[in-house]
Amino acid sequence: MAPPRTPLVKASTQALGCLFRGCTLVSRSASYFYPASRRLYSSPATKPLRILFCGSDDVSVASLRALYDEQKRDPSSIASIDVLCRPGKPYGRGLKKIREVPLKATAQSLGLRTHMRDTFTGWEVPKVNGESINLIIAVSFGLFVPPRVLNSTEYDGLNLHLSLLPDLRGPSPVHYAVLNGYKQTGVTLQTLSPKDFDHGKILLQAPISIPNPEKITRGALQDILIPISADLLVRGLREKVYLPQTMPVEPILPENKTLAPAPKIKPENKRLLSKMTAEEAVRMERAFGRVWVDTRLLDNNFKRVILEGLETIPMPAEMSDFYVTHKDEMGIFKPFTIVEYDGEKDGMTTVPMMKAQDGDGIIIAAKGDSALLIRNATIDGSKKNKAAVALFGKSLERNSDGSWLDSSAMGELIY
Repeated sequence: MAPPRTPLVKASTQALGCLFRGCTLVSRSASYFYPASRRLYSSPATKPLRILFCGSDDVSVASLRALYDEQKRDPSSIASIDVLCRPGKPYGRGLKKIREVPLKATAQSLGLRTHMRDTFTGWEVPKVNGESINLIIAVSFGLFVPPRVLNSTEYDGLNLHLSLLPDLRGPSPVHYAVLNGYKQTGVTLQTLSPKDFDHGKILLQAPISIPNPEKITRGALQDILIPISADLLVRGLREKVYLPQTMPVEPILPENKTLAPAPKIKPENKRLLSKMTAEEAVRMERAFGRVWVDTRLLDNNFKRVILEGLETIPMPAEMSDFYVTHKDEMGIFKPFTIVEYDGEKDGMTTVPMMKAQDGDGIIIAAKGDSALLIRNATIDGSKKNKAAVALFGKSLERNSDGSWLDSSAMGELIY
């Protein structure tokens, strides 16, 4: 049996200063936050829940453990939990190894009946001791639950989403909260829509103020939201929000009332562009992890370079002077060429690059008044190295007349 579950929301929100707007703290066995606008009534009597829990990653693992603990606490409310996850994917050399989703091991360790499917086509929801599943819960599952499956249950389905819907609809809400520089986000408990992802009836929301939004990473923000989401799910079940007569709550909208999408992240989303400010480049790394750029090196080859350890810094005085005089009398600058593709043709932008004071990193000019410090770089086909070693020593040299480039071959020089 798993150890008793420690309530997580109170510690997470109070320790991190996460402010729940419009909420009142109600003391009970676990510290949940209840919207002040929602009055609490005694819930109508319902049948014990026979749940099919669909998930994959660490977010769903926390929710499954919360459900399991709630079942042990009150077996009259949750009769059974079946788990559905997607099959493992081959990886490694020759694709001979299988990487299983984290949820599978958790479900098996808890002794829960586990099903593996990559599609609902031709699959019937299993029965439990001859009785039908009556509620589906999907958390970070990745598969659309079709109407046929939802209609086979009495209470349809619930879904947790790590944003304040309808903002940041899509599979990557935490990434885009960081990328967009949000100061507030949260968790939404919604019904599973029979038509599209993230278009269900909003049942509960838990907003938080993002701590240190100028520095937080996607992983750190997700770690804050995971326990909040697990507790919100349990709270929803205790309040029986899955009943069809439950009214939706008024969604919490961004301050500017503008909704942003959170689509699937593609490699192109991690590409450094010449039009970015240093702050935008740093936010990209905090949101997506390592970023990359195509550049031109000393041997005139075009290479993809992975950049890590990005930081926004004030533009060095020498670089500011260079922008005014266009002269490099001390010979401290080299050209850094950013190769871009606009859908029709390649374009190249060259910016000044210099070594950082520690001699390991490099500094490149960026849009605006700041510069971008890069600590590590990995040239395609080479090992990871200090950025100064990887890039400064292999950058293009200046022409004999002191100029940086052949404009007909290299593109635009940005001062």
